[in-house]
Amino acid sequence: KKKKEAAKEIQKNISNKDTATLRELEEGSKKEFVRVPIDLPSIMNNPGSIEDLVLRINDELVIPKFDGQVKISGAVLLETQVPFNEKNNFKDYISSAGGYSGDSWVKNSYVVYANGKAATTKRFLFFKSYPKIYPGSEIIVPKKPERKGMSTGEIIGISSAMASLAGVVIAILRL
Repeated sequence: KKKKEAAKEIQKNISNKDTATLRELEEGSKKEFVRVPIDLPSIMNNPGSIEDLVLRINDELVIPKFDGQVKISGAVLLETQVPFNEKNNFKDYISSAGGYSGDSWVKNSYVVYANGKAATTKRFLFFKSYPKIYPGSEIIVPKKPERKGMSTGEIIGISSAMASLAGVVIAILRL
């Protein structure tokens, strides 16, 4: 009996320690990751250069498996992944996702490349220059922010302020 009681006590102590360790591991695993865009070939060719990364204690370097597909997400009719094709451009990939949805913020669309860098559509006068698409890219079309219309009280307040200002201007002009 004493051996059984001792074994149960040891088992209880071990399971309590394991539970505490498991909680610590779970809390530690909830840390958020920060995506840092890098140019790995440049870093490998020029160690110690300005592009080189300095890793600190507990930093992790995660290099995901390469995916040659192009992902289209956000405010498009059909979020999808399509195979990369050199002949396709930004607009072609948007079309393959069914086009923009009604609440899309087209002018703020951007591309995130496989290395983590991002590019946006450039505009100059009436011309647009769309970013080049490479394998592993993700095209993101954000939604337009909801515009809050003015309430009736705000409209009345602005109208009365404008009428008062007009009255003051007329009174000054008659002097």
